[in-house]
Amino acid sequence: MSVLGLASGAFFPLALLPEWLQRLAQANPVAIAMEGTREALIGGVGWAAIGSDFIVMVVLSGAAMFAGVAAFRVALAREHRRGTLGLY
Repeated sequence: MSVLGLASGAFFPLALLPEWLQRLAQANPVAIAMEGTREALIGGVGWAAIGSDFIVMVVLSGAAMFAGVAAFRVALAREHRRGTLGLY
């Protein structure tokens, strides 16, 4: 989370980062959300300007939800198999 936070533009502008890190920050979901929020609240732009950021965030959120549910199911099956489910 520290790397995502530092490469999100929350503490300092992304333009100050080295170029290779700026390219990585463009794929950072935290940076995408912060930039879209900043443009909407401070920049005064509408939904049309942040629509692409919104779509990216919806896709990433769906992927994260799917990965979380899959990981939970795997962990639940493992604990059930081991017989330790009731210990928690």
